Amino acid sequence: QLPGVEAQELRGRQISKSARSYEDLASRKGIVVVELGEAQKGMVSQVATLKATSIEFNDEKFDHKKEMQEMRQWIQRKLEEMQEIRQKMGQMLHVTRIASKCLGGGESTIKWTTKCKM
Repeated sequence: QLPGVEAQELRGRQISKSARSYEDLASRKGIVVVELGEAQKGMVSQVATLKATSIEFNDEKFDHKKEMQEMRQWIQRKLEEMQEIRQKMGQMLHVTRIASKCLGGGESTIKWTTKCKM
């Protein structure tokens, strides 16, 4: 496990770090769970990751397009933070965006995975 693991809501408000799992948090509507760890110098095997679990919007009153856009902007800010870490440490940043999947019944799921390798 990497140091500095924390869970944050879409708008950045902090959620309890003692949450049992990503799934527990993701089960609450509109929550993005982020694991942000900074790889330590000299620890080649360590990988810093910025990872968000699937997010589901089931509320018909939800403004999906607006919320999705806000989420993308929030994730983009996190990616920029990882870019800064990479520049400071001289690392290669591999960004994989797992295609967003819009399902029927007003349910939308997006998965993001970002890896910053030594």
